[in-house]
Amino acid sequence: MNQDEQTTAQTDLRRYLGDRPLMINRRDLLAMFGATVATVAISGGAVAAPYSRDQLRSIAAQAGPTAKIVIANGQDLDELDPHYFKSIPAYYAVANLYDNLFAYDFTPQADGGLYPKQEADGGWKLLPWLLESWTVSNDKKTLTFKLRKDVVFSDGTPLSAKDVKATWERGVSDTSVYSKLVFNLMTVMKPDQITSPDDSTVVLQLEQPTVFALKMIAVNVVSIMSAKAIDAHKTAADPTAHLFFKANPLGSTAYTLSKWTAGVEWELSPNPNYWNKTALKNGGVLNRTIPSPQERLSLLKNGDVDIAFDLLPKDMADLKSDPNINLFNFKIPWPQYLGMNNKIPPFDNVDVRRAVSHAIPYQTIIDKVMFGFASPCKSPIAEGMPTSDFSAWSYTGGPAKAKEILDKLGTKNFSFDMAVRIGFPTHEQIAVWIQSAMREAGATVNILKMTDAEYLQKFNSGGLQTWVGEWYSWVNDPMYHLYWNFLSTNTATNGVGYKNTRVDEIIKTGLYESDLAKREALSKEAQKIIVDEAAWGLLYQINFVVAARKNVQGFQWNTDTACRYWMVSKT
Repeated sequence: MNQDEQTTAQTDLRRYLGDRPLMINRRDLLAMFGATVATVAISGGAVAAPYSRDQLRSIAAQAGPTAKIVIANGQDLDELDPHYFKSIPAYYAVANLYDNLFAYDFTPQADGGLYPKQEADGGWKLLPWLLESWTVSNDKKTLTFKLRKDVVFSDGTPLSAKDVKATWERGVSDTSVYSKLVFNLMTVMKPDQITSPDDSTVVLQLEQPTVFALKMIAVNVVSIMSAKAIDAHKTAADPTAHLFFKANPLGSTAYTLSKWTAGVEWELSPNPNYWNKTALKNGGVLNRTIPSPQERLSLLKNGDVDIAFDLLPKDMADLKSDPNINLFNFKIPWPQYLGMNNKIPPFDNVDVRRAVSHAIPYQTIIDKVMFGFASPCKSPIAEGMPTSDFSAWSYTGGPAKAKEILDKLGTKNFSFDMAVRIGFPTHEQIAVWIQSAMREAGATVNILKMTDAEYLQKFNSGGLQTWVGEWYSWVNDPMYHLYWNFLSTNTATNGVGYKNTRVDEIIKTGLYESDLAKREALSKEAQKIIVDEAAWGLLYQINFVVAARKNVQGFQWNTDTACRYWMVSKT
């Protein structure tokens, strides 16, 4: 690539991504939000009193097609507008309150969990949901969607191309940094790229061929909203009606939000106007907000809830022998890594990063901290993401190799700090194992326990030396993933501050390259460079594991991590 081409590529990326300072990654954003809503008004009535423990147990004991699914989650809802950042459970709620144009085709695992089928290129197979069909032009710049004609919103209003157009126009506006990023990354920059030639047709005109565009449209931030409701609730001060949609969802799925008691519970009830009644396999969802993982575990074991999220790995390992519990264990491309700040000493030295990468006790961490609910990850493009390539990884030397490298560098009394957040026990355990391994290499690791506020302040200012990081990409595409994590100018999300001129060129070239063979070659070249330069200390790729009572069926993994609860049943 010559200088003019490099300049053009960089200009294009700035046009599509801009300079929006998201100073922390998605997971850190979510950790900041938590259960922050004090009071919530739901249109149509007052919030009902919470269920008692006895009522909860009685509901969980029900089975059959009208039984409610009772869930325990660690965080509360905070935001229900699809176009805004939100807590993890709020993403789950939005995915069950708003429909998407696409769904996934699933295949059953041995544990009964449903996992998306893979295409020949490694991507996950999309199915039409609100669509009759879709087409992509030969130049991959024109996407045409033909909508079903039998879909209605929960208020009975028919869903048409007007609603899709209004939703996407809202998304590409300045209503939210989040949705605008999504549309801009698809190279949709302005509303006139979205047209509806008739009531059942929507055409999306991209500025660049974007092979991952359909994958982006399949995540719940691009769910379809009601044009009628947007118009009815917008004001001069709130032209996109965000203040209404923040707490009052109006979608076309199997459910409506019937209850939200902040900090306690929220409930989804069957939508009487649901257009696809045969798809609904239960009588609703009751989600309890239970911050303690030990309490969530106790509720599950006692039969007071049907499903429990985010249990500790040790507790999940113990549940394997419980005849009343099933673990839905999904192997997904979700890398966890030791973040080493490439911009400050000592990790601005690539050989120091290589030394630490040799010392990390990878299998011990998988076995002793994650209890087997993880697997080796030897590339930032984890197994399960197209073009993943582990061939360049060679960090097998252990503490002895680390000591050899550090001795050659002439380091004396080598030490570094490792930050762990209070309330993240697995991170602290990982830090202890790395500390032990580095001690064998003749080095000292100082483990610094920090509050969320302290950690995030130091992370955002670039003041941390090392930490445990993660990045899961909702869009299962290697160039999308590399863009966020390793493009040097993307300082908001390239948390380690990695910089390599060739990797920058690869990402800029590959992001909108439509030739899949060329994209694969570029991706593998970037992976080799990044692994060789030890930009991340690749710890493992975590499994997504959900514990449930034995009679729960139909739990599925979706690329946006949100189970569509209407597929879940109890026998």
